[in-house]
Amino acid sequence: MVNHELILPGRVIPKARPRFDSRSGRAYTDKRYADWLDMASATVAYTLRKPMLDGPLMVRVAFSPAGAEVAVMGCSPPAYKGRRGDIDNMAGSVMDALQQGGAIVNDRDVVRLETWFQ
Repeated sequence: MVNHELILPGRVIPKARPRFDSRSGRAYTDKRYADWLDMASATVAYTLRKPMLDGPLMVRVAFSPAGAEVAVMGCSPPAYKGRRGDIDNMAGSVMDALQQGGAIVNDRDVVRLETWFQ
């Protein structure tokens, strides 16, 4: 199986929640995040030039001020078949619960997060 490895240069902009325009009632994405996403997507497309991978996959990301080192590779299929939702959204829900429940002060303090389906 083909693996993908690349570096996304520069500071990664955290994913922004949609904003709402009170005049039009429409949702829109924060410009800083939208600009970063355009740059990062173009970097991925230009750097890889390989076939897209499909699941099950493992993604490893190391963040630094200089950018993000990203590796995408195939892995064994998870035993947990009845799952609904994306792993990143599920992890975010757990982080929110830990913060609101008083287990952690702020989820920004988390410097390593490991998630997987089993």
